[in-house]
Amino acid sequence: MRGAVTLLLVSLISCSGAPMPESVCNVARAPDRFLGTPLTVSGTAKMSRHGTTLSDPACPNLGLGLEGNGGSSDFSGALWGTLAPNRGGIRVKVTGQLTRSSGSPSYVFHVATGVVE
Repeated sequence: MRGAVTLLLVSLISCSGAPMPESVCNVARAPDRFLGTPLTVSGTAKMSRHGTTLSDPACPNLGLGLEGNGGSSDFSGALWGTLAPNRGGIRVKVTGQLTRSSGSPSYVFHVATGVVE
């Protein structure tokens, strides 16, 4: 009986549509696995004249391109603040979906909601 309850709980969670939490490293290492899946990813966001990226010190050579304002002026304002010279990135948690891009980077994370941590 316990196994059936556990299976039901796992099925309900996986079908709930809630974004799956993932690390920047996991998504950047295997992006095809996450295409079109609602995700929540935490990392360091930094804006530059070439675009906005999400990175993690655990995988310094990997990252994700970000698009979208995160649904709030506070979030987008905080991102714009990282564009200033000698300004580091900010810790954020973003929810959205990864899509394939025709340009560079090859994959882009479209931010539906974002918060500064």
